[in-house]
Amino acid sequence: IPLGGWESARNVRFHNNYIERIREPAQLIATVQPGEWLQLYEDTNGPRQAYASQGKLYRRTLDGLAWDDVTNPAVGTHSDGEWQSFQYGTSVVFNNGIEPPQILYSNAATFVELPNWGLVTQVEGEAPVQLAVTCRSIRLFGVYMVAMDVTIDGVRSQNGVWTSDPAIIDNVTQDSEMPSWDYASPATRSSLNYIGVEYGAIVDGLELNNNFFINTRESAHVLQLVGGQFTFANRKALPYGLVSLGAVVSYNNFHFCIGPSTIFIHDGSTVREIADARVNRQFYTNLQELGNIRCTENQEYKEIHALFDSVVGRGYLIYNYADDNLSFGDAT
Repeated sequence: IPLGGWESARNVRFHNNYIERIREPAQLIATVQPGEWLQLYEDTNGPRQAYASQGKLYRRTLDGLAWDDVTNPAVGTHSDGEWQSFQYGTSVVFNNGIEPPQILYSNAATFVELPNWGLVTQVEGEAPVQLAVTCRSIRLFGVYMVAMDVTIDGVRSQNGVWTSDPAIIDNVTQDSEMPSWDYASPATRSSLNYIGVEYGAIVDGLELNNNFFINTRESAHVLQLVGGQFTFANRKALPYGLVSLGAVVSYNNFHFCIGPSTIFIHDGSTVREIADARVNRQFYTNLQELGNIRCTENQEYKEIHALFDSVVGRGYLIYNYADDNLSFGDAT
């Protein structure tokens, strides 16, 4: 079959000029609550795994034979939100968009609420006040954390971008080493600013080439370190946005993105739509739940995997960035 002669492919990958059957999904999480989000990370003991169910957070034991419930006892049972996570030094941070972000230190028994989260000066010279704060998305940007779509004391700012004070994150092991979020204090570099409301609500954001890109459904904006009173500023960079939380992943100095109507990649300045009309039609026609897309990179095969719920069950889209091709598969 000549190059470009394939009309469709399912449950196979194109790799090094061969067609390879993709392995069937294996059950990783058993005997505990069904998993909603899995994070691979490293702590002081080596490679670890943590995952979120609808209401609990778990960490795999060091022997790999079981899962410990490491849910914050102050929370008890989490609300069923859209989970996301990232490694923070030798710790791991989880967030569901409904409750405050949670952090699990390397040898801690349970998660705790992200220290200093929501502590903001109200009167100069007085101690900061604890505000009730949540965010739909929180990501790492170098030595900063970036919270997006922020709700403060019940008031939601879908265009809000809250950045932490910078911190040395290599070996964070206790609360005292965590950064401040006090954007009102002149003693910190924390800041709170906004994307223009004319661009719509923030969907998600991610670092790329030492820049941080914040995405609405219609556009992408660069967060820039400017110093001074506001520390960060933003500008519109691209007229392309994201369809949902989790619909972006970094690879080889590019972002792979799933937008509301097209699948594309960009390097921060140039955008290329990688799906033709047939692939777009198949993907968006079958896409069942816009808020349930998760993108990850498979470095071994030079692939991006986009997991999504379709009308026929959970499926995935594979983009091979070495050979520049797309294929579909079944995850259930």
